[in-house]
Amino acid sequence: MGKTRNGLVLVILCVLCVSGLALFSAPIADGAEAVANDGAALVMNSCTLCHDTQRVCKALGNKGKDGWDITVTKMIFKGAPVDHEQKQVIVDWLWNLPAGSPPVCPKEK
Repeated sequence: MGKTRNGLVLVILCVLCVSGLALFSAPIADGAEAVANDGAALVMNSCTLCHDTQRVCKALGNKGKDGWDITVTKMIFKGAPVDHEQKQVIVDWLWNLPAGSPPVCPKEK
């Protein structure tokens, strides 16, 4: 009878843990998905792991879509934590961003 009770307690604990994970992971997944589809957030969170945004700022308005695609591809090969879908979001966002635009280009003081 002790083994049955321990097994039942274990099953209940597992169900509670899985329920809690499902409950608390939904907002995190939604937030992560929002970041994954936001070019600004992707650039500021991924590109700045290795360098500041000044390098990106200098290239705004000077590169076409193909140029940004090549640059982002090179960064991925160097270890940027970006998947294919995120790459497209970043390339499109940078290509459409006018020169001098925040958050990539800091405001002059």
